[in-house]
Amino acid sequence: MRRRRRIGVGVVSVMLTGLAMLVPAPAPGRAQTALARAEAQQAPGVRVEVRELKRTSGDTLTLRAVVVNDSDQKFKVAEGTSLSVPRIYLLDTANRRKYTVVRDEKAKCICSPSPMVKAKSRAEIWAKFGAPPEGVQKLTVVIPQFAPLENVPIRQ
Repeated sequence: MRRRRRIGVGVVSVMLTGLAMLVPAPAPGRAQTALARAEAQQAPGVRVEVRELKRTSGDTLTLRAVVVNDSDQKFKVAEGTSLSVPRIYLLDTANRRKYTVVRDEKAKCICSPSPMVKAKSRAEIWAKFGAPPEGVQKLTVVIPQFAPLENVPIRQ
């Protein structure tokens, strides 16, 4: 039963991800407000901004963020390093729970690829997580190599 539900969540998440790709991005000049931001601990001029943490169908949450590189050096968010999108997690400190990125039946994360962010540019990242109970309104977002982003509100 548990394996069947895990596969079901993975399939639903993949379908939702495809639908989310159809939603247009904000118009140029209409900057989206960051819910939280943190500077990279070892890369001056690089920060991450959480744009959205939203409950979605299938008992999942979608995290959308942007990595901003204002430095003169490229910033690699690489698979297999401590700063890869699949290693992002959410903390529910009130209930002492950790939520990791959802994976499909092949153990592949339901998330964006880990991008390389060129100097003076930005890259969007996203990931799907299992949803906490309905009463949970805020979570801590942990992105390796950045300070934890605390009290990020969950949008319904």
